[in-house]
Amino acid sequence: TKEGGLLVGHNTDAAGLALALRDLGWEHMSQGIVLGAGGAARAAVLALHHVGTRAVCVLARDMAAAQAVVTDLLPRVAGTSLLWGDLLATESAVWERMLAGTHIIINATSVGMATQPGMPLSAALLDRVHAGTLILDCITRETELLRAARRRELPALDGVPMLLHQGALAFTLWTGQPAPLAVMRAALAE
Repeated sequence: TKEGGLLVGHNTDAAGLALALRDLGWEHMSQGIVLGAGGAARAAVLALHHVGTRAVCVLARDMAAAQAVVTDLLPRVAGTSLLWGDLLATESAVWERMLAGTHIIINATSVGMATQPGMPLSAALLDRVHAGTLILDCITRETELLRAARRRELPALDGVPMLLHQGALAFTLWTGQPAPLAVMRAALAE
């Protein structure tokens, strides 16, 4: 957008995910886990903060990258405790502690995309997820992770609601008009 003669860039990822979570009634969770340490993971951490999540654990294959996400975002998430850890950790006691109070697990890795099939969590770890924990994949199609979560009767959601709200926010930024959410939702459903 143009503000005072300057061009200003915007990112609608975090706000789009937060709006999608609110629409679905997933607010004020005590703890969440974010898988990954890239841009989508950063957006997921911010979104969880915006919906009132009290603690978020960022898990990545690269511990330094996970720590960098936490270090960079800590000043922006007052009131939300941030931790980081190794996504590849295999000790069951570590996973039991992390999963104990978790209400949502967000896949913000590229694992599950057509170019990188598979699951970011092993089936054995998914078996340990407590009933009622939402498995959200930022990927906008049915992934192996979502299918495995549904087989375990866990609530599962792809990234389409996030995409809808990202697009709506971008529409409003570009046009200055409210986004036609119903029309956009119908178009995504096709």
